[in-house]
Amino acid sequence: MRILAIRGGNLASLDGTFAVDLAGGPLRHAGLFAITGPTGAGKSTILDALCLALFDRMPRLPDGRGVALGANGDTDAISTTDVRSVLRRGAGSGWAEVDFAGIDGAAYRARWELRRARQNARGQLQKQTMSLTALADGKRLGDGKTSVLDEISNRLGLSFEQFRRAVLLAQGDFANFLKAPATERSALLELLTGTEIYSRISVAAHERSREEQRALEALEAQGAGIGVLTDEARAALEAEAGAAAETVRREEAALEQARAAVAWHEQDARLAKAESESAAASLQAERVWEEAAARREETALLRRLQPMRARLREADRCAAAAAEAREALDRAHAAVTEAQEMLVQAEARHRAVRGAYEAARGAIETAEPELERAAALDAEIAALAGQQAGALADAATAEADGHGIREACTAIGTALARARADAAERESWLAGQTALLPVADQWARWDALLLRHRDSARAARDAEGEADRAAAEAAGHEAERIRLTAVRQDAAARREEAERTLAALKGETVESLDALRGRRTALAQRRDGLAALAQLAERAARLAADAAEAGAERERQRTAAAEGETRAADSKAKLDRRRAALAEADDTLHRLRLARSEDVASLRARLAEGEACPVCGATEHPWGAGHTPLDRLAEEQERHVAALHAEVTGLATDQGAHSAAARAARERTAALDGRLAALAAERTAAAERWAERAPGFDLPAEPDAETVTRRLADVDAELAEAGRAEAEALDHKARFDAAVQACRERDAALADAERAIEARTRQGDAARHAESLAMARRDQATSARTAVRAELAQPFAGLEGWESGLDRDPDAFRETLGKRVAEVLRQREGLVQAQRDVESLERRAGAKAAELEGARQAEQAARRRCEGLAATLGERRSARAVLLGGRAVAAVKKDLADACQRAEALVEQATIARQDAAARLSGTEHTVATRGDSARRCAAEADAAADALAAAAERCGVSVEAARAHLVRDEAWLAEEERTLAALESARRESALLAAERTRLRREHHAAGRPALGAPEAGEAMPEAGRRLQEARGRLGEAQARLRADTENRGRLAAVLDRVEAQRKTQALWATMAQLIGSADGRKLRNFAQSLSLDLLLVQANHHLADLARRYRLERVGGADLEIQVVDGEMGDERRGVHSLSGGEMFLVSLALALGLSAMAGGSGGGIGTLFIDEGFGTLDPGSLDLALSCLEALQATGRQVGVISHVPALVERIGVQVRVTPQGGGRSAVTVTRGTLAAPSPDAAAERELLLPL
Repeated sequence: MRILAIRGGNLASLDGTFAVDLAGGPLRHAGLFAITGPTGAGKSTILDALCLALFDRMPRLPDGRGVALGANGDTDAISTTDVRSVLRRGAGSGWAEVDFAGIDGAAYRARWELRRARQNARGQLQKQTMSLTALADGKRLGDGKTSVLDEISNRLGLSFEQFRRAVLLAQGDFANFLKAPATERSALLELLTGTEIYSRISVAAHERSREEQRALEALEAQGAGIGVLTDEARAALEAEAGAAAETVRREEAALEQARAAVAWHEQDARLAKAESESAAASLQAERVWEEAAARREETALLRRLQPMRARLREADRCAAAAAEAREALDRAHAAVTEAQEMLVQAEARHRAVRGAYEAARGAIETAEPELERAAALDAEIAALAGQQAGALADAATAEADGHGIREACTAIGTALARARADAAERESWLAGQTALLPVADQWARWDALLLRHRDSARAARDAEGEADRAAAEAAGHEAERIRLTAVRQDAAARREEAERTLAALKGETVESLDALRGRRTALAQRRDGLAALAQLAERAARLAADAAEAGAERERQRTAAAEGETRAADSKAKLDRRRAALAEADDTLHRLRLARSEDVASLRARLAEGEACPVCGATEHPWGAGHTPLDRLAEEQERHVAALHAEVTGLATDQGAHSAAARAARERTAALDGRLAALAAERTAAAERWAERAPGFDLPAEPDAETVTRRLADVDAELAEAGRAEAEALDHKARFDAAVQACRERDAALADAERAIEARTRQGDAARHAESLAMARRDQATSARTAVRAELAQPFAGLEGWESGLDRDPDAFRETLGKRVAEVLRQREGLVQAQRDVESLERRAGAKAAELEGARQAEQAARRRCEGLAATLGERRSARAVLLGGRAVAAVKKDLADACQRAEALVEQATIARQDAAARLSGTEHTVATRGDSARRCAAEADAAADALAAAAERCGVSVEAARAHLVRDEAWLAEEERTLAALESARRESALLAAERTRLRREHHAAGRPALGAPEAGEAMPEAGRRLQEARGRLGEAQARLRADTENRGRLAAVLDRVEAQRKTQALWATMAQLIGSADGRKLRNFAQSLSLDLLLVQANHHLADLARRYRLERVGGADLEIQVVDGEMGDERRGVHSLSGGEMFLVSLALALGLSAMAGGSGGGIGTLFIDEGFGTLDPGSLDLALSCLEALQATGRQVGVISHVPALVERIGVQVRVTPQGGGRSAVTVTRGTLAAPSPDAAAERELLLPL
């Protein structure tokens, strides 16, 4: 992965657009470049643009929701964590764009865009958009921001966090990591290496184990809360349910017998009431039939007059049509008169407008010659005006060109004078700097010698300081050895004291621990025996109670059996009675079916609507398609028979249920007899076991729970006393063991003190050896310094006081001298450039003089042509003013054409009006003829219809007026009245039949047999039987509910136990997992994973540290997960704490860690080709700085490009290519890519670079 270009616009302080092309321009071959600028100029905004285009995120923004920015009520307020806050204030839109090479080798362009509504700086902020384009074919990848982000991540091979660690090297974070205490280092390492997932896994394993344990406990508690009956209790409950079911069947039979009697009496009452009602209804129907005689006569007359209804309507229609035809004929005569007048007016109008049209056409023909002459003059004047304007423009252009050329000549002359003066000045200045010329000619060589002189002096001072430190360290080791000698003596004294304590403990008298344990075991066995006897006494008491309860239950079952047999007998008697009633009801139903014989049904089926009945002569047939009263009686009887069948079936079922309940009660009684026998046997066995064991504990011959309890309390007291004695013995043993351990520890402390003394002795010897080595390095550095001064003596001979300046402050002397040499070199380059400028300006001055003469001649020619055109144009305009009164040809033509068009339109309108008037007259005359014929025809039809109506009235024996009065009622009224009268006739016949049928049914009901119980007795017996049945059903329901509940509980308990077993296995698995990796704070797995990550990080860091500072390497402190120590190779691999590093050393180590993390993070990204390193170089001395830069430049050989972000001048002047962010004022900055002035590195750094480049 490699970044090819970074572009953007209107982001933070970077106003307008900017571009940093890493694959082109000065940066193309720059392995190392600087992003530099003052603090706050916008250097980090370039990296923000990089991350926005790739990830829609900014490294500087915190995670989370943040708080809203802006004043209260501001609708454009956004969160502090919103990336849209990067848009520059006052800008309507902004964007960021990155070209990069993906892990697949292809080039892509990622773009991030943000705009306000309507591109207005005050518009509402819109959502940001993203796109990804393949540069090879322009194909867009992804169809939404989420999809685009996934595509970018896949092609980079890095997530945002990995990109931050692998490309944006957080050197400052690693410096904090090195300095942080152990408690904070874990969090920092988690942040730097992205291992936070291991904390979450550890916490998740711990929480999952707790959840599974809670789930197991909940299931166990759930199982403990499910109660089930014992087998004996369930058997008893089943027997109780059987008895209750038998009782229910018995009571249901009694209730059904009472209900049958009540139903018979209720049916009798209904039949009596129906008989009375049908007789009254028959009398009422007969009376209504007699009262409707007048209505029948009126209906018959109206039926005879129905044929006249059509003739009456026809006569009325013909009369109305004749009157309407006469009125239409009068209106047609008036229309003819009006049309004749309109035709006369239209012809007069047409003649007038035709004359006006002929006059307009004559005016156009008269003006045509003058119009043609005026048009020709207008065209000639326009052409001359255009030529004049062109001539004036050519003159103005020539004049402007001459003015510009004169100004250019003046400027060239001024510049030529300045260039000559500058060349003379530089020559004069360089003549006064002859002493510096030998130094400037080979400044790189002398600068390297100055750096070597400075480094030699510094090395001498450092070596002398190291010698002093080594001497002090040797003295410290000697003092520590003396102190450790005293510690050894103290340890020997403590060991003697521990031996005396051990001897005193051996002299104490304590009861044997084995004897105490034997006594406690004997007491525990006695207590177990007494506890068994106590359980035996409790069981004997419980058996006695169970026997009493079983005896009482046996008596209840005997009573229930007797009651069941009685109810079964009652149910059998009721069943016999209901079977007799059922046979009687079947006979009645058979007779009703015979009454509805096939002959009657066939006669009814042959009846037709509107035809007379062959039996009664009626035209209405109410029972032709519907049901008769006899049919309804038959249906009621069928329902009654079905009800009796159901009652008989229910009574038979009840009888069987009562019999079964009685048998079940007898069987339960026999079972209880067996249970009582078994309980007696168990009581006898319990008494025998008591008698067998009780003598051994001096207890009564019969079971006695109270005595056993007292004996148990005595044994518990003895056990407590034995426990206290055993505790004292254990305490003595613990103190004895502690004394033995103390002796061992004092021996170990004495051995440690002796080893420490030996180690201090070796360290003191090593410190004295280091002192001698430091003195040797000091002498070597002094010799090198002397050699450098001898080599500098010849070129620096012309510089006054150079040796004292070099001794006083080598860096200041080198810097001052470098500035002077740079000024000499700059003056040389300026002199050469000034001489070149003089030559160039002289050539340009000659060329401009020739251009000025040409421009003057062109201006004169243009002005002469303009004057000739002006004279000709004046003549043509005078001639044109005479024609048409000076008016434009187009305007005159338009006026004439408009007048002609208006006259022509009026002629056309008049012609159309004349034609319309003529057509209207013709139409009205035709209408008059048509209306006359129609009026005569309608009058004849009206007379014929009136004669036919009179003849029809005479045939019916009524007058026309009387017939009209009767026929006011329409045919619908007549039909309804006829249906009403027919319904009265049918009701009269039907009511008579119904009365006879209901009388017969009541006689048959009485003939079927009266029940034994009267109506009052049956009404009283049914509620009582219902109450007893309800009680029995309640007992049965309660027993069945308890049985169902126990069955459900047994099923639930089995299911819960299965779940408990499965959960126990799951909990064991997660408990093991939590024991291995789980912890509440995530520390267990995190520390293990981070220790592995730290080992890998240190391996990568040491690889880079070998280039940056070969003296040091990093390693993890043994026995500690996250502690780091520094191994000093020049001090015999001495281990040092990271806090002992100087500022420059700390930077180099943290830089090595950052580069190592980049190598780790880039392992999955196909190789990282571009790195950015933020601030941190200001703590380095020039030599270390050169070395660090050399190492970074060496990364170019591996194909990497490194950008250093800094505002430190000492760093910037050592990097050849720079991306400069320059403030422009008003909070605006500009980005430029330039080649800087590359300062020469020190010889040591140059040599080091030569060694690194092959790597």
